[in-house]
Amino acid sequence: ILQVGIVDCVPRVLGKFERELLSKLIMGNYVIKHIKNNAKKYRRIRKKVWTPPGIFSNELVKLRNVFDKRVKFISIGIVETKNILRLKQLPGITNNIRKYNTILKKEFKTNYISIENMPDNYLMQDGVHFTELAHAYTYKKIVKLINKI
Repeated sequence: ILQVGIVDCVPRVLGKFERELLSKLIMGNYVIKHIKNNAKKYRRIRKKVWTPPGIFSNELVKLRNVFDKRVKFISIGIVETKNILRLKQLPGITNNIRKYNTILKKEFKTNYISIENMPDNYLMQDGVHFTELAHAYTYKKIVKLINKI
């Protein structure tokens, strides 16, 4: 059972390498501070993610190929946040989540579990992390799918 988090598709301003490089430059910390203070604007411009869609898809294929063909994978989708603050901070997050869920659906076909319609109150206030209700909701979907396989 593969559960992929939101981290891969969150809009970022800087990549890991860029951040590391800037932190080593004399004025780099000032640049990083400026970027942090204006992150929303830069996210909208850069539309950068830590794992681009093509790499995300390729890594899923590689992961499946590591295992014997008889191994059945189940993939759980990424939950769409409806938290207004989170949506304002991360312009493009909803589109990214949908794009990555489409990749998961394509790669895992009938063994993909959608949680796109999970009730809002099943997530913590941050709009991302699961509550006990969300875990129970997802668990029921997993059991239902396992019984079909």
